[in-house]
Amino acid sequence: MGATIESRMVPSKNKRMLRSLASIGVRYSIMAVPLFMAIKMDTFNVFAVGAGLLSIQGIMVMDALVNMIIGRIHYYRTGKQGKTPV
Repeated sequence: MGATIESRMVPSKNKRMLRSLASIGVRYSIMAVPLFMAIKMDTFNVFAVGAGLLSIQGIMVMDALVNMIIGRIHYYRTGKQGKTPV
């Protein structure tokens, strides 16, 4: 997801900042929909919905960390920077 906010796409610092803030705002807006539904409807548990949303975010962070670690191990073993096998 962070690849959409590269400096090659938007050269200006102000435009990069605006695009990154807009991306975060859209992401939080999408995450607010299930929370709002859980608050308004009795069939959803608010804590379960919150835990589900946080677990999705946690898996995304763990995936990025694992790819970074694998990339560093690959770089130190081969001396070449390349795509990670995962």
